[in-house]
Amino acid sequence: MKTNQGNCSYGVLITKMERKAFDSEREMENLLRYITRTRKKDKKEVLWGARYGEGSKGIETVIRQWKQIHCSYTRNTRRHGRYCYHEYFSLSRESGNLEGREKMLEEMAFCMSEEYKEAGYGVVYAVHAPDHEDKNYHIHFAVNTVCVKDGRKLHDFFYSKGQREARFNAVAEAFFQDKN
Repeated sequence: MKTNQGNCSYGVLITKMERKAFDSEREMENLLRYITRTRKKDKKEVLWGARYGEGSKGIETVIRQWKQIHCSYTRNTRRHGRYCYHEYFSLSRESGNLEGREKMLEEMAFCMSEEYKEAGYGVVYAVHAPDHEDKNYHIHFAVNTVCVKDGRKLHDFFYSKGQREARFNAVAEAFFQDKN
């Protein structure tokens, strides 16, 4: 297993910045539907949840709530800037065979999402099985850029990526040691 500053590396955190800036309600909605696999063409279901959003009422409710948060706190209604960030934690092959352990991975994703919730930002997380994009199990995170507590915009997202990755690895390590 790879080591990183003395700690086991169970995965790597990848920030997705493709061609989309996620600077419109439509792009935010498309991202939320993509990671939760709730688009019309999606046939595969995934385990997902939301923090600072009522995920139990469905993705439509979360999308509506996220839009309301942006409208409530954004002073300039013509320009919201970035609506959300997208990143995922790709579990390493050294983590072992994870097939059939999706429920454990969902619990791990919930614990990892606490990172964003603690700071006051809404997050939708989803566990994906290996696919053509990532050959390993991975956990997607869509993070709302407006703090629900005070309306601050999230600006240090990229600077704190290394710290999040280290904390995510610590969460994964705790889960794998407890569940093995």
